[in-house]
Amino acid sequence: MNKSFLIILALICMAILLIAPVTAKETASVLGSGCTPGFWKNHLDAWPNEFPPSLTIIVNLNGDQEEDTALDALSYKGGNDIKGAKRIFLRAYITADLNKVVFEDAYPIDDITLAEALDAYLFGDRQEMLDFATQLDAANNGDCPL
Repeated sequence: MNKSFLIILALICMAILLIAPVTAKETASVLGSGCTPGFWKNHLDAWPNEFPPSLTIIVNLNGDQEEDTALDALSYKGGNDIKGAKRIFLRAYITADLNKVVFEDAYPIDDITLAEALDAYLFGDRQEMLDFATQLDAANNGDCPL
């Protein structure tokens, strides 16, 4: 083999080894920062002061006679009816709100999308709520650096 060819091959291999870790970090930042509902349920100390777990969300979807809290919403289960879709949506939305407050621009969902999602909850149908919940859930399963 030609000596020049081996030198070029060695340089290419070194470049790949040097670039690979940067690419992995860049990929993680494209995915964004976001923690799951389970993380927030189990790490109350990580909640921001302006968004306490006891924050009332002015709905009752867990079946008792009291208004639910943000923490309650993180434990919601789904269901095949509109109430089930609301539970699925609110679990994803409360998690998204927490992630947005904590991670700001590192969270991949912007404020406009969060507003559109809330609009779907208030005025949309079951499928629209579930579509937004799916989008928010994907972002909520990002890189949780906490």
